[in-house]
Amino acid sequence: VRDPYNYSEEDDMRKACIGVTYVVCAKLWGLLVTHRNILQGSIQPKHILWALCYLKVYMQQYVFSSLLGEDRRLLMRWTWRVVEDIHALHSQVVSQRCAVCNLMLCNVCGFSDFCCLLRQIDLGARFHGWNKKSQCLLTIDGVHCMVREPSPFDKEMFSHKHKRAALMYEIGVGIFNGLVCWVNGPFKASVEDKAVFGYEGLAEALEAWEMVECDFGYRHDGEKEDEEGKTPWTARYEKLMYKSVHDTRKDGKECAEARARHETINALFKDFMILHNIFRNELDRHEWCFFAIAVLVQLQLLEKPHWQVDYNVVYEMYPKPPTHFSTIYDDESSQDSSYASADAYTDDSDDSDGSSLVNSF
Repeated sequence: VRDPYNYSEEDDMRKACIGVTYVVCAKLWGLLVTHRNILQGSIQPKHILWALCYLKVYMQQYVFSSLLGEDRRLLMRWTWRVVEDIHALHSQVVSQRCAVCNLMLCNVCGFSDFCCLLRQIDLGARFHGWNKKSQCLLTIDGVHCMVREPSPFDKEMFSHKHKRAALMYEIGVGIFNGLVCWVNGPFKASVEDKAVFGYEGLAEALEAWEMVECDFGYRHDGEKEDEEGKTPWTARYEKLMYKSVHDTRKDGKECAEARARHETINALFKDFMILHNIFRNELDRHEWCFFAIAVLVQLQLLEKPHWQVDYNVVYEMYPKPPTHFSTIYDDESSQDSSYASADAYTDDSDDSDGSSLVNSF
């Protein structure tokens, strides 16, 4: 595999067409082969490139088929099948334990649990790199994606960001590793961010002492209760750290830097025109596209991660993490694993260097 950080003009042009580098393409092909057994359906590397190009450029089907010189129906059938398969990669299960490195191994692909968890959109990955002091392990934010106006008209689809119909997704990024750890959706765009978080959302999956960093879109007012009147909403909203409750100016800067990095990761999603432009296909397929792009963004972050945030904020007025709390990332061997290395996830024994995949485009 060539140096993934030594891009040429040809690599830049290829990324402009398919949205990712050739290294990510090769790893995506390997993951699909091992986890989804797609070779039984005679899927070829060019079908992967068709799907990536469609997600990136999102042109009209007749124009798309004319440029690629393929039948329109055949092209779209393979494109949507690959998109559905990529969408399914975000929830793969790992099992077994390696006797050498004492890390969990996947019983299909042989990757360690550390590699597989970070490759997935897995909430447990937020503990990687945690300093054992801070209550906040995630930054969260909502993303609105434009869709066609529904018929009959539905005012709940209205987005205040785009002034038209849209779907909303919630994205959570690990503060201590910069990886996508949580994706929730879709929801109608009129649903408030705090409602997505509080009611059967991320708030239910966090630890009792755990909180998240967010922007002012998650602010709340007064005492409220959920639909059943059982759990006070305010108890859940206290996990949202958007106010200026920092003890020092340095803490405020660290929180702002974490939220700023989150915005750059949101931009990676919108780099794919299928999420940036108005979605013209069936609304049910929008979730496939969003989660498939989440997998692609995750692979990009593993290949070339964003800057690491120096975050040591501790909110003194809130509960602290218990001293005996432990995670699978406490093992020194897992901490020493380089999840930012592109070669760490490629099996050199087969043709996974991406050369055949790139040449087929």
